[in-house]
Amino acid sequence: MSSQRIQRLTQHIVFRLFICILICVDLVVEGFAMVTNSRLLDGTAMLLTFLFLVEDLFVLFGLGFRAFFLNWVNVLDLTLVTICFVLAVITFSILHVRTRSIILLIGLRLLRLPRLIHAFRLFKAGNSRLIRAARRTVSENKRRYSDGQFDLDLSYITDSIIGMSFPSTGLMSLYRNPMSEVEHFLDLKYGSSYKVINLCHERGYSSFWFHGRTQRYYIKDHSVPRLSELLDITKSASQWLDCTKGHAGDPKSNNRVEGGSCNKRCIVIHCKGGKGRTGTVISSLLLYRGVCSSAEQALRFFGERRTDLGVGSKFQGVETPSQRRYVHYFARLKNHLNWKIPNVRLKLETIIIEGIQPRHRDDVMKWYVEVTSTQSPVAVEFLPHHHPLNSVHTFTLLNSRWSPELQSVTYHLFTGDADDCVATCQRNCWLEGDVQVKLREPKNRTTSCCSMRAGRTILSFWFHTGFVTDHRLLLQDDEFDERSSGRSSEMFTDHMRISVQFSRE
Repeated sequence: MSSQRIQRLTQHIVFRLFICILICVDLVVEGFAMVTNSRLLDGTAMLLTFLFLVEDLFVLFGLGFRAFFLNWVNVLDLTLVTICFVLAVITFSILHVRTRSIILLIGLRLLRLPRLIHAFRLFKAGNSRLIRAARRTVSENKRRYSDGQFDLDLSYITDSIIGMSFPSTGLMSLYRNPMSEVEHFLDLKYGSSYKVINLCHERGYSSFWFHGRTQRYYIKDHSVPRLSELLDITKSASQWLDCTKGHAGDPKSNNRVEGGSCNKRCIVIHCKGGKGRTGTVISSLLLYRGVCSSAEQALRFFGERRTDLGVGSKFQGVETPSQRRYVHYFARLKNHLNWKIPNVRLKLETIIIEGIQPRHRDDVMKWYVEVTSTQSPVAVEFLPHHHPLNSVHTFTLLNSRWSPELQSVTYHLFTGDADDCVATCQRNCWLEGDVQVKLREPKNRTTSCCSMRAGRTILSFWFHTGFVTDHRLLLQDDEFDERSSGRSSEMFTDHMRISVQFSRE
């Protein structure tokens, strides 16, 4: 068995739970052994100490001699468990000789004292190792940074770009990266020459952490940043790495930015799990800095460095099709558009959904299509009502305030061909920039089709109007976010697709 496999074995949560159970048993055995002489108790204690010695030898072989002996805690533990094993053998052997000597009995109890102390120390160490095992279980097969001193869900994508999961405090730190350990690691490695970018919309932390060298962008989970925001993030990160305020790679950009040495700078990017939003931004940063020349190369580069194939086969790359789509947009900005985002305004005409299971056509008729654009402060909704001429649902436009940043337009679906559904825009609906489309169920499936209480999202996708060609956006079955949910798979055939039709000014 290789050293890597042994190391993974000793760090597995099942193995750690087993060791914790043995430690609890050892504490009970040593407690009873302090007040009574029993060959059975001493034999059990000797066996348990032998198992702890085997565990330490496994850890030694898994980490390697250098890494093991660099950590004084490992050395202390191996020394104590070896001494305790020798004492356990001596105690068991002497007890075999039936003696009435008071002095000898007192000596045997004194020999048990270091074993009891070691059992308490094992209990404390076992808890910390169990916590580390829980963190490894949560991080799945994401590549971790482990050097004997640190064990963090943190991956070096390049020498100066780090992707990681959310640094946490409180109960969450039991199974995610502890904030204090991450800060200590970065302080030790980079001093004042690092910066942390938080991409989480759902949670943040005080600027007290990381000495205030943090920047936050509010991106929702499983979503994408606005394309302009993605460009801003990568530009800001690149400027930090280059110690300049100008464009990355521009020889005229020699304005220095404050904050640490420029010799060994590092940028740390995280979301919650350190995969979807983090991968989108880091893949774009790899393109921006010229590490990769194409979107596919950048996505593969990130995924390979975030994945530990020795632990599992799951590829820990960018998660959703929309996130990958935006990395492709970013590559086109670099390779064809000289970093200029196209400013295109499109009028939404129809949304056609093909590949609906025939037995679910009636359910789909109660769904809603929600279109959200990030360019307008006005929210609008379309309420369906019965049209006497064609027996389909048309729409009355209502204006309402909903969000200071988003424009939302909701349509009720009606059936077209046998396995198709069509949402047709009855009023002018102009979209510009980043747009999200959602298919949503009513909150109550028994609700009448005139209810506007939209509930769970069946599927969704993001696109940018500047990259729509021929007035049409066509997405296939594997290009939707949240498509893998059971409800979505049940509703659609394997050949499901959505076509969005536009017209221009």
